[in-house]
Amino acid sequence: MKPNKNLLIALSVISLILLTACGLFNFAKEVTEVASEMKEFQESYDVGQPVDSGDKDGPQQVSGQDIDGVPLYRGAVRVGYLRQTIDDLVSTAVQYLVPASFEETMDFYRDEMNESDWTVKSQMETGEMFIMEAEDEQGGKLTILIHTDHDYEEQYTFVAIGYEIREE
Repeated sequence: MKPNKNLLIALSVISLILLTACGLFNFAKEVTEVASEMKEFQESYDVGQPVDSGDKDGPQQVSGQDIDGVPLYRGAVRVGYLRQTIDDLVSTAVQYLVPASFEETMDFYRDEMNESDWTVKSQMETGEMFIMEAEDEQGGKLTILIHTDHDYEEQYTFVAIGYEIREE
């Protein structure tokens, strides 16, 4: 018996449609799962919102909290804030613009952190960037990153401070 060419084409098209439908179903299922995870993610974090600081020429301040026990350079403006909880891990990231040179800011954090209750674990300087890692008595991990901020013609130095701790 000779196969009917039209029947073969029809079966091929139907197979393609079924495979595509199965693929789209799996894709839709994956999208639904990701959307559900995104909703849980969005509910687990707090993002700083712009605050009217009255200074129209300087950096825009955002809401949020400073990290307890971390020294803050006088005049620093909080320009970024994110706090997130996933399971028992609480992560906080705060970004500042400091009205001082890179060297002054780096020296401040070196001196203040060595005099504080934090245990400095490592420090690294590479030209326009400085990174310090420290721990507190509760086992929290702190990272401080400092670099020159070119957006403000070197009037400010950028400082990012990250802190992670497991809740009990």
